[in-house]
Amino acid sequence: MTLINSVEILSAFEQCGVSVADTVFLHCDAIFLAQIAGCSTLEKVNLFFDVLEGLLGEQGTLILPVFTYSFTKGENFNIDQTPSTVGMLTEYFRKRKGVKRSKDPNFSIACTGRYLDEFINAPIHDTFGVDSTFGLLYRLNAHIICLGCSMDRITFTHFVEEQLQVSYRYFKKFNGTIVEQQRTYFETINYFVRDNSIDTKTNLALLKKALEESELIKKSTIGRASLLSVSARDFFQQAKKLLKENKYGLIGEGH
Repeated sequence: MTLINSVEILSAFEQCGVSVADTVFLHCDAIFLAQIAGCSTLEKVNLFFDVLEGLLGEQGTLILPVFTYSFTKGENFNIDQTPSTVGMLTEYFRKRKGVKRSKDPNFSIACTGRYLDEFINAPIHDTFGVDSTFGLLYRLNAHIICLGCSMDRITFTHFVEEQLQVSYRYFKKFNGTIVEQQRTYFETINYFVRDNSIDTKTNLALLKKALEESELIKKSTIGRASLLSVSARDFFQQAKKLLKENKYGLIGEGH
């Protein structure tokens, strides 16, 4: 197997339109790390994030999901200690120097860079509301990127669904305790959950096709891993158009 290096990683992100001062929300599968030169997993992780943060520069912002779904499972959420449940690479990033985590007990994100304070202090009472971290992704028109994983992983989809008030989701409140350093407090979270009476599993095949036909997706590869990028606003507008034609266009029921 031919190993890849920092130059190839940098080139792949640049081909997807990522440049200095951009905001990036990254979904990824850690399996691509096997292709990176280095002795240990930590060395490979650090090389990858060093390259990406170097590309974005001091004015850029890098965000990864570190979701826990704590309140939905009836568990407390410790901002500093509760591990991410969405992949090994996200947990490495959460613990990386200079990275901080938001306070959402279900859909927290880890962030570094220019807009760090805005992301980690975004209101949490409405998980996919206009003032949430996902609303901030929209306002900043972030690059939403999938590395080695399907577009179906894009959680920003639920922001679109809430803003457009799709018929197959509804609001449900979840309560629990958040631990933040030496402070412990009770919170109630409003989460736009799915109606399980139909197939509400995210399926973005139709949206991906529409984005590709409009040339709004940029693609590259890192070794054998696919790299795909779409802007938050393009994603939102194309999803809105699709939902007008097919109210189930973003889920399995519509396929």
